[in-house]
Amino acid sequence: MLKHHDIRPATPENRPSGRRPGQQGITLVELLVAIAIIGILSAVATPSWHQIMQNIRLKSDALSLLAHMQWAKSEAARRSSCIGITFNTSTFPTPGGEYVLFLDNGAGQCNHTLDTDETILRKVTVDQGVSLTSAAIGSAAALCITANAVTCGSQQGNVQLRNSGQWYRLTISASAGLRLNRSLDGSKWL
Repeated sequence: MLKHHDIRPATPENRPSGRRPGQQGITLVELLVAIAIIGILSAVATPSWHQIMQNIRLKSDALSLLAHMQWAKSEAARRSSCIGITFNTSTFPTPGGEYVLFLDNGAGQCNHTLDTDETILRKVTVDQGVSLTSAAIGSAAALCITANAVTCGSQQGNVQLRNSGQWYRLTISASAGLRLNRSLDGSKWL
């Protein structure tokens, strides 16, 4: 049996945790280990997260182009007029490019050229990190859709968007049919 004088009061030296009674929290070593783990995970995840965001922007721009083309077909029928679309491209890897949808009913009606007396309906700039690389529609980088929802003069071709890892191509037929394809290398289209 222990006698009262054999019990020693607790001091920082004889406490195993180094903490005072009732004290809670984490030690400096635990905090440094947690920070190191977070740093390693961030270094691994950041490049792939960046590419994922670029691919999301590219797909969004491709779907937006498809939607604007569909809108142009319905708007041409609704207005009983031609809707023109001009494309300003950018050479990859330079991001950028835009397209303009306009009411092609001025002096040069249905000529797929934005004349000074024609009304711009929509102007769309592609997202950061995306390049509108080509618009090969017949011999021009422009398109016209008639009130019958077909291309002017049986124009056909494609428009391409890309980033550092993917391509999207919108193919336009003479009947103004639209098909959107994706590629990982610019040659095999899915």
